[in-house]
Amino acid sequence: MPLARFHKLDADKQHRIIEAAAEEFSANGFEGASLNRIIAAAGISKGAVYYYFEDKADLFVTTADVYTRRAGFDRSVVLGAADADAFWAHMHDLLEEGWRFTCDNPLWVGLGRAFSQIPREMWADGPIGAYITEQLGLLGRILAHGQRLGAVRDDLPVDALVQVAMGLNESFERWMFAQWDDLDAAGQKRMFRIGLENFHRLFLPFPRDLFDAWHPLEDES
Repeated sequence: MPLARFHKLDADKQHRIIEAAAEEFSANGFEGASLNRIIAAAGISKGAVYYYFEDKADLFVTTADVYTRRAGFDRSVVLGAADADAFWAHMHDLLEEGWRFTCDNPLWVGLGRAFSQIPREMWADGPIGAYITEQLGLLGRILAHGQRLGAVRDDLPVDALVQVAMGLNESFERWMFAQWDDLDAAGQKRMFRIGLENFHRLFLPFPRDLFDAWHPLEDES
């Protein structure tokens, strides 16, 4: 995340930097984005970028985080669910908030596409690695809470569920963003819904008696 100096800037200058970065990353992806173009659009010096951010990855993560917060996509609200129905109702509400924000902020999709294209080796280190670790930690807490409520399957430990979720999300987003620009608004909203349904179906507890009837492992020799 940005150096403390960035937070001391006035709001207008922060906004100019983030918007310039969002435009550039959304249009050209992480690797194709040019710091020089961001600097020119934001009206700051090249030295200022490294005065406020560790590097290009730090600027990208900061920009993505700002847009995530603007979207109201605060997944921590799910931790306040009191039962299984409320758990998935909160997840549905997040979907609706994300969709409304996407309709008004097309750069949000561009940033998501850029994130999905970041080389996997960058996921483990630096600002991007730290950001992903933070997000996976939150997901783990959400899934653990869901297990306690009976909303999430408990036949696998949380760390395994997190890894499965990460793999599913990575594959789904690659597929979704590849066709996003060819979809109308209804098709794009359907993609949002499918994303949530994927997780619902993956994590919903499977009826034990139905599974045993289908595949009685204890009867195998």
